[in-house]
Amino acid sequence: MHVLEAGVIHMSDPSHPEPASELFERAADAVVFGDLKALRALLDQEPALVYARSGRSHRATLLHYCAANGTEDPRQRTPDNAPAVARLLLERGADPAAECPMYGCDSVLGLLLTSSIPDSVGLDGELVRELVRAGLRVNERDMLEAIAFARPRSIDALAEAGVPIDNLLFAAATDRTDVLEALLAQGTDVNTRFAYNWTALHSAAVSGRVRATELLLAHGADPTVIEDRFQGTPAGNARYNGQHTTADLIERAQAGRVKG
Repeated sequence: MHVLEAGVIHMSDPSHPEPASELFERAADAVVFGDLKALRALLDQEPALVYARSGRSHRATLLHYCAANGTEDPRQRTPDNAPAVARLLLERGADPAAECPMYGCDSVLGLLLTSSIPDSVGLDGELVRELVRAGLRVNERDMLEAIAFARPRSIDALAEAGVPIDNLLFAAATDRTDVLEALLAQGTDVNTRFAYNWTALHSAAVSGRVRATELLLAHGADPTVIEDRFQGTPAGNARYNGQHTTADLIERAQAGRVKG
């Protein structure tokens, strides 16, 4: 039986123990470089690796490395098969709700939603889905984080996982124009402020939701409102996050109002 004891993982030959830190470092490299064969072999050799933590100050588990946020510079990367890597770790028993003191008390999901690296290769949403399939429970706070960091794929994954789409901010982020129409028909103010002073127009714009953006503008959404977190307007935030279509829509609407 292999056990973690005093910083050493005892292998089948107890006369030649391998330091736990060395095994963990090899496994961490396999995670960030997407080497499933090597990772599987290491987990077969030492199943307890899925529970182990880095000896570095952040104390990350192997699953945290799938988030590519705050770990060592050479490991700030997301391989093409990152969802499969996460799935393997989760199937072997990794805790999808594990936390580490990266920036305080950070979950795998929290790090994932705030990292630009999985998003830049289009895999953040699939990684969120892997965590959810493994039993992670998500909530409104997670959706707020995904919206604030302009992660439309993660937003969709969180909605699929059951985060309620019951307010203007979330409905705009998910392009649920039916929910927007219903809320506005009930008298909800189109310029209602949410966390970080965001409005639904901010949410639709940074998420690249064209239909929601058009609907909100048609109902009098204010394109000039400034949000607190990054001091941006809906169009400015959208353009910063590469959502040029929604930025253009808002800027054209704003120009038309000025002329009018």
